[in-house]
This record gives sequence, C-alpha cells and structure tokens, in this order.
Amino acid sequence: MLLAALIVLTVLAAVSVWLSDGPVGMKGLLSVLALGQGTLQIQREVRRPSLSVILHGDEAQIRANPDGELKCWRGVELRFRGRLASLSGRDTAGRKHHLLWWPDTLPAAARRALRLYADGCRDRHSPAPAQPA
Repeated sequence: MLLAALIVLTVLAAVSVWLSDGPVGMKGLLSVLALGQGTLQIQREVRRPSLSVILHGDEAQIRANPDGELKCWRGVELRFRGRLASLSGRDTAGRKHHLLWWPDTLPAAARRALRLYADGCRDRHSPAPAQPA
C-alpha cells in the first residue's frame, strides 16, 4: 500500500511541475528531479526490512525480518506523541536507537497492550513524588 502511494505521489509530482506556470526548460529539469527523488524514496522503502519488536520490562528485542539477527536494547522507553508511537533505547554497545511508527497498523489487542506498556514506561521513568518533611 505504501509503495503504491509513493509511486502515485512520484508521478503526480512530475505532472504537477509540468502543469505549473514556468519556463519549459525549468519544468523539464524539475520534473526529472521529482522523478529521481521519488524513485530513491521507493527504492529505500523496498530495501527497508520489516521489524518485529518484543517488549518486556526495561528491555526490547528487535528482529529485522523473520530470519534476521536479534538485537537487544536496554533502558527502553515507549512514548506516544499524538497518534505516533516512539520507542527509544540503547543497544549493547551503548548507541541510542529510535523507532517511530503508527500503532493504528496493529490489531486492537496489540494496540491496547502497547498503551499499557507505555503507561508502565511513564511510571518507571517519572521522578518519585516529593515526601513531606
């Protein structure tokens, strides 16, 4: 679905340049650039591996493709920014990584579990309430 949308947008970008009011030479150059950029985006999307994420406690296991290497992240934090989910953590080498995605692509039960996990992350990473003296 995403690839079809990218293809349509690439073609529409080139057509919209031709329909604009400008010099013919400039329209030709810009439409070629729009087609080139769209093609690069499509190729990047085709090569991007699908990911499986398993969350438990303060860790996450990330697997690229069904037979890909399993990577573990520590200090995982899951946040929702509007309708977008953001997962961040550090790998075994200490490098910080981020994943962003639309949780709407998940089944309802998985979305609910993700929201509950995010609430747990927020509770784990929030400072303790101040105690009266």
